[in-house]
Amino acid sequence: MMLGMRDGLSATGVGVLDNDPLALRMFRAVLHDRDGIDLLWLVSSPVAAVQSCLTAAARPDVLVTDMALEGIGGTSVCAKVKELSGSIRVIGVTAYRTDVYLDDAWESGMEAVVSKTRLDDLVVRILDEDAAHGGPPTREENGSDPTPVRRAIPSSCEARQSSKRPTPVGRKTLPNRELEVLGCFSRGLNSREAMDRLDITRSTLASYEHRTTVKLGARNRTEAVAVCIRRHLLP
Repeated sequence: MMLGMRDGLSATGVGVLDNDPLALRMFRAVLHDRDGIDLLWLVSSPVAAVQSCLTAAARPDVLVTDMALEGIGGTSVCAKVKELSGSIRVIGVTAYRTDVYLDDAWESGMEAVVSKTRLDDLVVRILDEDAAHGGPPTREENGSDPTPVRRAIPSSCEARQSSKRPTPVGRKTLPNRELEVLGCFSRGLNSREAMDRLDITRSTLASYEHRTTVKLGARNRTEAVAVCIRRHLLP
């Protein structure tokens, strides 16, 4: 849905990518006619979002993208946008826990991951002048203040290194630790037993579990284990 073109005003131009029609309506309600924000477009297609980012009249200052798009992750979209137009800031949004995405968000050049339950935080982040000039990427969740992810936004060189075309999910894209977590579940261990076996915390286990299900396109850890078994990925 194209709402307008850049008119040369000082407002921050924003484009939104989300494959959920209800979410797009929610973003429109929150961002449209907001002081300081020029909502340019809302789209459900990653291809359309990237193309709009390359079109001078429709290129946003900020791209807001869902982290879990159908068939592709928000970090992959971010990496592609950064590769083609590094000046565009990218903010991720998610209905899930934001901390599970932080490492991947940093690697792709994303500046922040914001909970969909805290859209006022999204507005603040879009209008953040420090972020517009290279402030540190943050996470923003229910009941917590924005905190640095790990370090400042990657340099243009680092962004290019992290924006390579994603490869099919396999041993190269599932780190050993993620495979070890699924291996524990495949052997019938519960969450507590897996935490003890791998000497990790509950939040770390949840992070590994969520990231593997997203990468494998699985609905839950049982399905993720089944996919790994079919593909002979487990040690």
